[in-house]
Amino acid sequence: DRDIPLPLREQLARLQVPVLKVALMDKQFFASQQHPARRLLDIIASASIGWSEGDAPRLHARIKSVVDEVIRDFDTDVRVFSAQPEKLEAFVNQEEQQARGKTQEVVRGFERGETVRQAEAAARARVERYTETQDLPPLVREFLNKVWRPVLTLAYAQGGEASRSWRENVRTMGDLVWSVARKGDATQRHRFFAMLPGLLQRLHDGMHSVKVPRRDEDAFFSHLARLHASVVGPESKAAEASPQGESASVLSQLPATKLEAEVRAELGADIAPEASILIDEPTEVVTPAHASVRIEPTPPPKSPECAAPPQDAGENKHLNLAKSLEVGAWVEFSTERGNNTTLRLNWVSGLKNIFMFTNRQGENA
Repeated sequence: DRDIPLPLREQLARLQVPVLKVALMDKQFFASQQHPARRLLDIIASASIGWSEGDAPRLHARIKSVVDEVIRDFDTDVRVFSAQPEKLEAFVNQEEQQARGKTQEVVRGFERGETVRQAEAAARARVERYTETQDLPPLVREFLNKVWRPVLTLAYAQGGEASRSWRENVRTMGDLVWSVARKGDATQRHRFFAMLPGLLQRLHDGMHSVKVPRRDEDAFFSHLARLHASVVGPESKAAEASPQGESASVLSQLPATKLEAEVRAELGADIAPEASILIDEPTEVVTPAHASVRIEPTPPPKSPECAAPPQDAGENKHLNLAKSLEVGAWVEFSTERGNNTTLRLNWVSGLKNIFMFTNRQGENA
């Protein structure tokens, strides 16, 4: 088999006489795929997948020692073969564990980034329930998009949608929206005044969690107080108290992405490497590189408000094929230069939208 490197083919060739003896002596050789002699041949051949210069010294030395032992000890006792597959499998498994260990920090970075992306999608969907379906004052609309969405992102990333923090922050958003709606009777006004102190405290706590500057926080609460006065007071007083258009500019100096960046830094997702394809000539690889193949589109979280739109089956056949890969699978990549590189699937993200391939050492991804 020309796909098996020459050094390993030489070791397989050395086993020809011992294997012939086994085949003549033991009829189970042809009947069972788990026969020790057949397993030994299969393991040596499979070790050739992804063979590289970095593997050669250790792998070749271990295989040679196993073959030497078989040739030296085998005469008529087939049991000589029994221990060899386990020895070689143990060595291969140890190599795989070491390779995975080299990528752990990179994997943790990807996992943190994926957690944040999932949290951002859930938070965005919750906020859009109000901003896209209700007629909100500009002050509240801007606050939900710029400030409360990062608050929800942080809560989701730290505990998921079943956490107390997520549920409380979602409730706070609903209470805020209700608080700025016109209060038509005494019952509603009584409820408003009863809930207001707790609402303001929860808003303060949320803004503090994402490090909203004190200047912006004070400006928001000042305008919110005027907005509240406009919805609970008499009609004539309401018109005077309403902030009108200036509400929209209260948080204008706070960039929409600033708080999102604060949340990513808080969760450690700002160091997650970007996914890309990085396959090049081995001679050009100076240090071990870790990268990945990103499959688009990125699936959203499984919560109801983030349900994925239906996709055309033909359009996604390659996506589905990629998602069917399991960790440990070997894939051959062909570069534009005509070079072939065989890499093993080392890790798959939980949403199955990032796939990281490495060589046997956990490098050259």
